[in-house]
Amino acid sequence: MFNTQDNVIRIGMFLIGLMLLMYGGMMTFNLEFFFSRYPTINADQTNSFFITWTGINTLAFLAGVYYMGYKGLQQGFFVFMIPLIIGNIIWIYMAMSASGGDNYTGMISQIAALIILLVVRQRAGYKFSYPKAATAWGTDDKTSANLLYLGALLTVIGIVMYFVDPSAVLRDTAGLEVTAQGQHYALGIFVLTPIAILFALAYQWRCGVQGVLLSMGAFWSAIMIAMIFNNLAATAPGTEPNMLLAGFLMVNCIINLTVFFRLQDKF
Repeated sequence: MFNTQDNVIRIGMFLIGLMLLMYGGMMTFNLEFFFSRYPTINADQTNSFFITWTGINTLAFLAGVYYMGYKGLQQGFFVFMIPLIIGNIIWIYMAMSASGGDNYTGMISQIAALIILLVVRQRAGYKFSYPKAATAWGTDDKTSANLLYLGALLTVIGIVMYFVDPSAVLRDTAGLEVTAQGQHYALGIFVLTPIAILFALAYQWRCGVQGVLLSMGAFWSAIMIAMIFNNLAATAPGTEPNMLLAGFLMVNCIINLTVFFRLQDKF
């Protein structure tokens, strides 16, 4: 398992997978329990929308753990997850400071996950040096390379759009309301997670694409496409859906899936 005989690595990655499964499953499939566990979070449609989205993201990260369980560890996973978890710790601290809540379980779990990943990374022998691939993205497939550049550009544009108008998605999406908690969730979805994605893209640009990251992107895209069509179909008659958000996500999904299938023979 994980292509190693090191039991510390095996146990550490098992614990990471268990955490991702627990939180991903709870946020995606059992919102009622989630809201009962965190009473300072309002059980409204806006928070439900973003919590479900976060749950889908978390299940995609879990897919990366399963991938490495069969294929072996890959450094790109740590390049992505460590900045993401650091961002989550900051995000939870900001939420606790603003609401006066006591989400110590979430904070402790994120700190524990960070420590586990750092220990596993060290035992796997990964150094803070990243050998440059022969070509950008480590591939001669120009279509895939150009799509990855486009994906990086869209990620930056998404972050900039948030800072230009942090309430835009809440205001323009049917069923959502502009609330303080909704804006904080949007910060995590549209800023902190994309920053971690940029770390992963920069790593792959220098060192070459990695199967674990492409697989996570493909898994996320397959679920997100279903979510997009479901939300569009569920939009009340006479209500204008947020086509900008739907189109932006759909383009990213197409990029992820296209690159995954074009390069799958490399991992």
